[in-house]
Amino acid sequence: MRIAAMAAALVLLWVGAAHAQSQWKEFNSAKGGFAVSFPVAPKIKEGPDQQGYPDHQFEVDLGDVDYFVAYTEYPAGYFARREANEFLDKLVGGLTGDDGKIRLSRKISTAGNLGREYIVDKPDATVTAHFFIVGNLLFGQILVGPKGLEGGADAKRFFDSFRLVVQ
Repeated sequence: MRIAAMAAALVLLWVGAAHAQSQWKEFNSAKGGFAVSFPVAPKIKEGPDQQGYPDHQFEVDLGDVDYFVAYTEYPAGYFARREANEFLDKLVGGLTGDDGKIRLSRKISTAGNLGREYIVDKPDATVTAHFFIVGNLLFGQILVGPKGLEGGADAKRFFDSFRLVVQ
């Protein structure tokens, strides 16, 4: 009887996990020209960034896990006048703050566009981020959660789902 109850509990956990994974939905931003999957519909926030450039944020905050995608619209030619690699390299400072330690920093790309991947360990969380420069847009895709989440299926699903959409 006890074994049957344990087996039933395991089946319920497995069904629940499968159901939770099936809840992920693709979110499309026609204006931003991208698509990405989130576990639930994101909250949207738009306004100027610290420099006054238009900023568009899409976030799912689950308490201990935060999924975040944003893009900032820079003036035409902005990245042509600046060294894009240096710009991307400086973004990690915003992730580390005073208490973070960079575990990974590497060059990546999406659809041939220059990018960076960072993993930053903080005392209470791990931050995983992908940044891409696409024309005059800077995209950021960030996952914040407990250490170990960055290597899990949900992190892979989130980061692998990001794609540029032809407008």
